[in-house]
Amino acid sequence: MKKEIITVIEKDTTINSEINQLKDSECDCEKENTTDWDFPIICKILLGVLFGIGCISVFFLSLIGITNNQRLQNLFIEISIFFFLIAYNFFFIHEIFNCSW
Repeated sequence: MKKEIITVIEKDTTINSEINQLKDSECDCEKENTTDWDFPIICKILLGVLFGIGCISVFFLSLIGITNNQRLQNLFIEISIFFFLIAYNFFFIHEIFNCSW
C-alpha cells in the first residue's frame, strides 16, 4: 500500500511539486529544541517549594548550635539531611519540566 501511495504521488506533478517545496522550506522542523516545552507556572511553584525546603533545612541546622543535648542535635541533623534529600530530588523534577532557574 505504501508503494502504491508513493507511485500516485510521483505521478501527480502538483502534489509532487508541493511536497518538494515543503521539503526545501526552512521551517526549523528538524531542530532538537522544537519538542522542548517549558512549564513556567510549574517551574515557579517548584522554585517556591524548593526555597521553602531549603529554609526549613537551614532552620534545623541552626538549631544544632542552640541545644547542648546530643540526641536533639542528632535529630536536627537527620531532619536537615532528610530535607536536603527532598530538595535534591526537586532538581531532577526541574530537569523533567525543562525549568531554567
